Amino acid sequence: MASDGADATGVLDRVTAILEAFVDGDDDGLGVSELARRAGLPKSTVSRIAADLVRRRYLDRVGDRLFLGLRLFELGQSVERPRALRHAAVPIATALRDATGLAVCIALVDGDDALVVASIRGIGGVAADLAIGERFSVGEVAEPEPSLAAALAAAIRAGAGSESVDPEAGVEHLAVPGLGVEGRAVAAIAVTRSAAAGSSDPIRAALREASVALQHRLAG
Repeated sequence: MASDGADATGVLDRVTAILEAFVDGDDDGLGVSELARRAGLPKSTVSRIAADLVRRRYLDRVGDRLFLGLRLFELGQSVERPRALRHAAVPIATALRDATGLAVCIALVDGDDALVVASIRGIGGVAADLAIGERFSVGEVAEPEPSLAAALAAAIRAGAGSESVDPEAGVEHLAVPGLGVEGRAVAAIAVTRSAAAGSSDPIRAALREASVALQHRLAG
């Protein structure tokens, strides 16, 4: 007897086959018979699954023709925003890494959280301790643990530079906000360096330049 997991996988395979049967040029939609032929599934199976997909807006039905639905477009739009933000952030992070030699992280505000869209290793191989796609809260914490996320969150909240020193790891994280058109932080950029390094003034200046460059790219 098949397990629930195997049944779910089988359903997902069939749904995927149906959705992927549509190709560019299907402007007139597909009938169930043609859709079943392309998907390699029985017509009765396609008819049943298509009815569920129409109800959930993954497919649209006009008469006896089926079309990809608006829900897929909505999901595609939700993917496009982080992709565009990463496209804007990566060149800034790379330039800052090249200028300072340090690991660089850029996070963008998303509601009550921040989303990491760029995380670049330092020239010496040191990596930022946040990976692309990670989220962290930007809310106030009574006694935050010293971390890269803490430095980024503090810069976002304050709209000003911040730092977080981790004595156990022997590193410090320096962060600055990226401000939007209304003067509120929409992003933050941070570098990670040795806590025993010299003056941070040149690093802070490079961070501020990177912040301005990011603001221009996001505004554009």
